[in-house]
Amino acid sequence: MTSDYQTPQFLSLLPDLTGEAGAECEMILPDYCPNVLRILQTTARPVLRSAQTTGNRITVDGYVEYRVLYLAEDGSGMKSVTQQGQFSYAGELPEGTEDTQVLLQVRGVSARALNPKKIFVRSSVAITVRSCKSVAIKAPSLPQPCEVLVRRERGARRIGSAKKPLRIADEFENDSGRVIGEILQWSISFRETERKPLSDKLIVKGDMIQDLLCTNRDGAIIPIRKVFPISQILDLPELTEDACFCTEFSLISASFLPREESPEGNQTVAYDVEIDVRADAYASAEFCRTEDAYGLRTRLDCKSDSISVDCIYPIDEYGTVRETVETGICGEILRIDATAELKSTRLDKESNRIICEGGWDCRILMTDTDGTPCAAIREIPFTLHLPANDCVEPVRNDTCLSLSDLSWTRLDAERVELTGTYRWSGILFHRKQRTILTEVSVSGDRKRSEESVTLYYATAGESAWEIAKEHACGYNDLLKQNRLEDDRMTEDRMLMILSC
Repeated sequence: MTSDYQTPQFLSLLPDLTGEAGAECEMILPDYCPNVLRILQTTARPVLRSAQTTGNRITVDGYVEYRVLYLAEDGSGMKSVTQQGQFSYAGELPEGTEDTQVLLQVRGVSARALNPKKIFVRSSVAITVRSCKSVAIKAPSLPQPCEVLVRRERGARRIGSAKKPLRIADEFENDSGRVIGEILQWSISFRETERKPLSDKLIVKGDMIQDLLCTNRDGAIIPIRKVFPISQILDLPELTEDACFCTEFSLISASFLPREESPEGNQTVAYDVEIDVRADAYASAEFCRTEDAYGLRTRLDCKSDSISVDCIYPIDEYGTVRETVETGICGEILRIDATAELKSTRLDKESNRIICEGGWDCRILMTDTDGTPCAAIREIPFTLHLPANDCVEPVRNDTCLSLSDLSWTRLDAERVELTGTYRWSGILFHRKQRTILTEVSVSGDRKRSEESVTLYYATAGESAWEIAKEHACGYNDLLKQNRLEDDRMTEDRMLMILSC
């Protein structure tokens, strides 16, 4: 064993920086918009504008795009209005931060009509700044001759990160059979379908799912869903065969415009969408750590320290969602949206499984028994399981959960059954605690035995390393001379020890 090595750098996760910022705005309805009778539903989408780092301080700026769906006072049905609420946040990053990623989540959205022409909307934005750094472990300087116990470990290594915008301006044909007059609400979601590493590139493919809630000239509701394939090529120059990825499609902006009906009776809807496609690449890195040492002719004083080793646990799981939702007595279901929130991830040691808990946030737009539009929000809890394998307690969840092919079936007047397919993908990071030798010094000469051969009676469970250390003989020699395959004694037996 030798001390002349330098281990490669590996990933060390730093504590998340978390904070909260408020976002609010007043929506003043123009004269051509009818007055508010009742607010039905409010959606909120956070948008990151900038994240600037100066020293150890980070400043985050962005806005929340609110869209309020309301029932008009003049009986013309549902209308919608959109406005942005600004937010900002500043915080101190941990020492040694080399890379950051900002995550945003809107909570506590509320809207109320101050008067028939003014709506006040507010929410809080939960801000999480994730950071990491690279660490290298070097073996301490060791006197000769001595025996060194070196352990080989695997930790996480960050290969790189890439982000690239994707803009799509196109149109689709309205095949609903009814002419669209106004688009009240829209939402865009994504599902990844393929990742293809190619030399120094990563090709990311997916589907863009557009859900529109429209009305015709008579105020009748027209729900429309369109699915379009998308792809982007990202530059990742240090890809390896064992690389795993955290990928994300995030919406920057979108606009929709229904065209006039043609003389032939056809109608198209123009859309302009800008998307950010991001990928973070990781791989396992093998490194060595010196755990212990002893001198063959001298006594050594050894100082040790505890280190944390972060490892990756890649996830790419599919499953089926089938849940019953209580709607209350209602007439027609107009639209249902469902998004996932991952709340906790833990290791169940008894079953040796990773357990992830969260909830589906279901927003239901429907009519009451009189045909008047109304809305409801329901949360459906879920629990996901995975075999733990060699994963210990997770310390960071860098996974996402998406739901596709969502459909519903009326069971009776008060219940619907939701079905869909989920994909849980990304990386769980877990942490192992290890001991590392940091400093070795000679404390004096070791007293030598006059006998060249010593017989030692070892009991089951004893360590061959500790026996060799006590008798100042070569560890590998002890294993070879006594035909030992493991460090721990499996039974009581006599050992022959040759003095060095």
